[in-house]
Amino acid sequence: YVMDDVLYTRDKKIVVTGRVFEEVQTSRKRTKKVFKRVSLEKFGLDGKKEAEFPTTTGGRMLLSAKVVTNGKGDIFVCGYYTNDVKDQMINGIVVNRINPLTGEVLMSSEKAIDPSMAGKFEDDNNDEEEKKEKSKKKEPEEESEGFAHSYQFKKVLIGQDNSIVLIAEQFQYDVRTSVQSSFVNGQYRTRTTTTYYYTSGDIMTTRIGGDGNIKFVSVIPKWQIERT
Repeated sequence: YVMDDVLYTRDKKIVVTGRVFEEVQTSRKRTKKVFKRVSLEKFGLDGKKEAEFPTTTGGRMLLSAKVVTNGKGDIFVCGYYTNDVKDQMINGIVVNRINPLTGEVLMSSEKAIDPSMAGKFEDDNNDEEEKKEKSKKKEPEEESEGFAHSYQFKKVLIGQDNSIVLIAEQFQYDVRTSVQSSFVNGQYRTRTTTTYYYTSGDIMTTRIGGDGNIKFVSVIPKWQIERT
């Protein structure tokens, strides 16, 4: 268990959010701890635990997640899931909307995404376009490679109609060390240099309607590298 954040509810309670990990078998001799679900625990101001809210992932293994609230106080749990713990590609999005006063799950959605969906928009007012979009999504998700696991949530925006815009960015952190040796005046001299690389890549934005259906997936190409 890893604690992530603390949220406050309309009835002056505290919700502690965290990630729960589970050990799974990746080969005959190896196991790996994977992110299984988001934990939501509600506490009173006296510190006593009052409730634990359910979050459903359909048995999926999550890669990352973000918990936010809207203006009405509802809690939104958004996460990327993978179909294969070994490849760890992003294959879909899980969204839960929860009423923190009652613990009721107001909406639960699990939708597959893949790179072929990028740039294809669904017009809410155009039934013909919607039919075409749905027909394109009939391809089994196993045949798609998925998005790279390096995408990390940067921000989640909630609309007044409970629609969601997810903003994620590719990020990678590397450390490289080089050693140079030289022989000067009968003595060996060694110089060690450590370089830290911070790579920020493409930005992926996904809009999800209040009904849990995906409206569009858009990828903005970008490449930044910082070296220290």
